[in-house]
Amino acid sequence: MTIQGTPVPPTVPTGRERSCVQCSTTYRAPRSTARYCSDRCRKRSQRGAEETNDRTLDLLRRWLFHCSYAGKIAPVNRRDPRPPVYALSVPYAHALGEWNTWNPGASMTDTAFVAALKQLDIHGPEYVLPHKRS
Repeated sequence: MTIQGTPVPPTVPTGRERSCVQCSTTYRAPRSTARYCSDRCRKRSQRGAEETNDRTLDLLRRWLFHCSYAGKIAPVNRRDPRPPVYALSVPYAHALGEWNTWNPGASMTDTAFVAALKQLDIHGPEYVLPHKRS
């Protein structure tokens, strides 16, 4: 029962703000020993999946395609049953520099950027043979 004119104390959320060990999302832990945001992350960790930051990878993938730094290069015909192949359209050093300038909070080193591209299954331009000039 509240008396009119008496301020109601704000409800205090239970738990603590934590970062998931597996996917790095922020969540409110119901127990002091909680390490994962969900059963899915707990099982992925238990099965030996390496810890990834899925949000950063998803943001990087969307950013690369939005800026046209990456795109689909094969198959050309949409009736072709082969799986799609994606590649960078600029040197990866240029894409990395632009990424670090655009998003300094998630800046990456050369090795981390190449590892992220491999996780996203995006090939670099160094894998494509240069055209011979005649």
